[in-house]
Amino acid sequence: MLNRYIKCSILLCVCCANAAIATASSNAPRVMPPGQDVLALSRKAVSGDAKAMVVLADLHERGIGTPSNTGMAVSWNRRAALEGNEADGWANWGRLMEEGAQGTPGEPTPIECFEKAAKLGNSFAQRKHADYLTDQGLKLKESGSLLGKFNATICFSQAADLYKEAATAGDPIAQWRLGDLMGSSEPCRQAAYMWYQKAADQGNVTGRCKAAYCLEHGYGCPKDLWRAAQEYLIIARQGNEMAIDACIRLQEHLTPASFQAMLALNPNHPPPRRSSPG
Repeated sequence: MLNRYIKCSILLCVCCANAAIATASSNAPRVMPPGQDVLALSRKAVSGDAKAMVVLADLHERGIGTPSNTGMAVSWNRRAALEGNEADGWANWGRLMEEGAQGTPGEPTPIECFEKAAKLGNSFAQRKHADYLTDQGLKLKESGSLLGKFNATICFSQAADLYKEAATAGDPIAQWRLGDLMGSSEPCRQAAYMWYQKAADQGNVTGRCKAAYCLEHGYGCPKDLWRAAQEYLIIARQGNEMAIDACIRLQEHLTPASFQAMLALNPNHPPPRRSSPG
């Protein structure tokens, strides 16, 4: 017990020291990637190159080659959007405002920025705009009125189209969210499982968890408890509570060694209940 306490104390000290170092150096310029130069990018941006504006904004935001400056990041993304109609400029401007950067009265809202970027083909903005439409659809559906339900259907349809564009471009979050929209309709569950699996194949935890759930219950795919258990096991090793519970539920489909190793990686999870003798 004493050794464990000492180890925890040392770990805590190291974490605190690392946090202090990170805080102290948060405004220090990071190393520039090869082939990029802030001064050269600044010249291009000032001359009206919208793509250079977006890259320069990213460097300011992340503090690469120049001190971190969110205000400058917002300013250059705004110019890329308004002057160059640059998709990434609209998307990043909307994201920064959504994250707390101050906007100016009369300027587009984050959602309006995402909508403009989505129309220009930015997959991140397509997903964000689809998220907004999905939320609006749920609120309209909850209103209970026939008009609300009708408008909710329109919102969900538009969201599905946007999610599909982003998902086809490879956005894993858009892939599983599209699966969620499709999974609400039984005839579309096979397609929903396909999108969950695509997200899982990219290492997305939520997508893998949803694909495993489909395998466990036979939603959109043949029921396969062994495969479901293997998928849950991958996520459970990362500490996902739902996946740990699923592994406990399906432990007969796992080897004893892999099951015990998973439990050892998650010592704070409640131990599996022993079934009482019949």
